[in-house]
Amino acid sequence: MEEGKQLRGAMAGIFTKNLLLKDKKGRLFLFSIHEDRVLDLKTLYTRIGANGRLGFAPAERMVELLGVQPGALTPLGLINDRAGVVTAVVDASLLDADQVNFHPLINTESIGLQPAELLSFIRSCDREPLLVRFDVLPSG
Repeated sequence: MEEGKQLRGAMAGIFTKNLLLKDKKGRLFLFSIHEDRVLDLKTLYTRIGANGRLGFAPAERMVELLGVQPGALTPLGLINDRAGVVTAVVDASLLDADQVNFHPLINTESIGLQPAELLSFIRSCDREPLLVRFDVLPSG
């Protein structure tokens, strides 16, 4: 992440980090979150309705399902998930930005989208994104 911050210079918009996580039953979740956001993997499953604690999915699954290598993970990879097995989880705070930046399936470039464009793209891949306010603590 730090190397990416140095390379991008003054590029406009918010930058993201993207994580492919799996729950105890093997369900896959692609998290697109603010690059500085820290997630607690021990309790994160309660925020998204997953079955038990989340862990990182194997890199092979990322390549197989989303067609991207580790380091290039992006919600744009959902276009390659024809079976629809990956659930998109979007940090709702990203929706407040004018532009959100992602890798366009390779990690040597970035592309900026308006938040509405991101949501429209995810929906065009036949799935409804889970929008979660990770900047707000859950109640209860």
